[in-house]
Amino acid sequence: MNEKCICMLGRFDRECHLQYDPCKHIMCQNQGICIPLDIRASPFMYACICNQEYFDNLCQYSSAKAFSTVTKSIQNQLHMTSFSQIPLVTVYFVDISNNIAIPAIRDHFVYTKISFGSDIIAISNRQMYLSSFIFVQIYFNTKDLYGHYYLIGLLKLPMKLIKTSTLTSHRYPHIGELLNSTIMSYVYLKRIKFYYKLCYITGMKCFYDEIYMCLCDNEALVENPGKNPAGLPLKVPRESRYGIPRDFFRIPKGLSRDYVKS
Repeated sequence: MNEKCICMLGRFDRECHLQYDPCKHIMCQNQGICIPLDIRASPFMYACICNQEYFDNLCQYSSAKAFSTVTKSIQNQLHMTSFSQIPLVTVYFVDISNNIAIPAIRDHFVYTKISFGSDIIAISNRQMYLSSFIFVQIYFNTKDLYGHYYLIGLLKLPMKLIKTSTLTSHRYPHIGELLNSTIMSYVYLKRIKFYYKLCYITGMKCFYDEIYMCLCDNEALVENPGKNPAGLPLKVPRESRYGIPRDFFRIPKGLSRDYVKS
């Protein structure tokens, strides 16, 4: 019976006499660590283990990052002065494309017990550029299913880094705060016909109703003042890419509401 040697990693030959070190001439960048791989089980001879902020075969690319300072001003805006911390914060990275009807959530990050005045750092793992739409969702209690929304970025061009603050002016208002009671009493399909007018409000970026989150393209208003602006809900085919179903943004599945209570 022929005997076969099973060699340890880094050795080969019939009796494991020969050595090889594929990492000897490999320089992983940005403090990445090279480890040899078993060439019998992998088509690659090595792998660079990168830290969270870098990626690719040599850790040569930096992952896109979003920094946001949670300002104390929102504490007064939401009448939560009794809270020294925000129990639960979720940051969403959403990709908006002309080619798909429903925007895609690229990633989301959950943070607990965030102090006012502190920074939230969200790293889009293995992505060179940030999503075009980034926002935070803040929860103080379990009574509000969707919490409070604040815009971090609505990006027109590819960006690798954004630094901003969660300000009172970045809050998305509910549609009931913007339309009068007469319009709010209309049936839904009639009511949404008035939504585009809200995008004429100076500084308006986002708002939401019981079904959709709507985005405004304020640059389009300046360039084409005679046309309907973007910012219509998903049910309106012409600008469907600017409407996002709010069911996407409930408390993440598997996350206990005890986080919000504590």
